Amino acid sequence: MKNWLTFRFIVAAVMIALGCYAMIANWHGFGIFFMSVSVIMMSRSELTRPIPRRENFIFAGAALAFVILLISCQWLIPKSAAAAIDHATRHPAFVLPMGLLFYWGLYRMYRRRKGGADC
Repeated sequence: MKNWLTFRFIVAAVMIALGCYAMIANWHGFGIFFMSVSVIMMSRSELTRPIPRRENFIFAGAALAFVILLISCQWLIPKSAAAAIDHATRHPAFVLPMGLLFYWGLYRMYRRRKGGADC
């Protein structure tokens, strides 16, 4: 069991590295690398348990709000500002601290699952 946890940790760390590289390389769809980390680190019991109805409604509401926000940003943010924001979020000075933050969170998750965290 612990060996599988270590393997999942290594795969998740590689996915974070790929996500950071994809951001710097300006690949569209780089978010799939970051989103896959949470699924990779889930145990079998977490993946197979039924999702409560309340959590489904919360997820649906948050997803709908996010889509509305994305659609409204096309009309509310000028093109020059959107290009500047896009350039800033793909700069290594932004991506490196974000990647380190993801690695720190992944390590904390690994230590909790392993049973050795003092959180």
